Amino acid sequence: MKLFCAAAFIFCLQFVQPAFAQYGGSPVTIGKSLSFGFEGNGSFAKQFDGTQQYAPYQIGLGFVSRYEHPFYNMESNLNFTATTGVTAFLSDQTVRHILGRPNTYTERVYYFIPVKAGLKYYWGENFYVEGEAGGIVNASNSFKTTLTYAPGIGVAVPFGQGALDLGLRYEAYNQTDVFGELFLKSFLSLRLVYKIDLGN
Repeated sequence: MKLFCAAAFIFCLQFVQPAFAQYGGSPVTIGKSLSFGFEGNGSFAKQFDGTQQYAPYQIGLGFVSRYEHPFYNMESNLNFTATTGVTAFLSDQTVRHILGRPNTYTERVYYFIPVKAGLKYYWGENFYVEGEAGGIVNASNSFKTTLTYAPGIGVAVPFGQGALDLGLRYEAYNQTDVFGELFLKSFLSLRLVYKIDLGN
């Protein structure tokens, strides 16, 4: 399933880049930049491992910000990245409650704050691969911290005075919830951010 989603995403990128090319022709892979935007997460793994029974937390929504800086020089296609934000994971029952559909009960929302750093390499004019690692802070459970890793792919295209960055990544981390159960997160995330050029 994950490989199918990634393949479909790459196929869609072939159409996204030409569609936005009319908004500018300047490179978006060179120089420092700051990005802000949103992401949606879809989980594929079971969420709890233990004797407690909970509704699965399959849907996540988040706000993300990222700083990019060329790794070698201002014309390098290899960038250093630093990312943070906030992600909220909702149980299936909670989603049904928000949509006004019948549900058995409403569970809490889990909030996570990522702090990650990594590398982002552009090939061609706009496409890239990336990898980040760092820590995830569980803001819903005594601010416990655990390690995380997140490889991904994407495309950045000129738009207005900046660029739109559309990316897909896989991320995984483990957390222990308030009942001592292991909260397993393994998901795909679709991210859309707007890049602001900070110049050289």
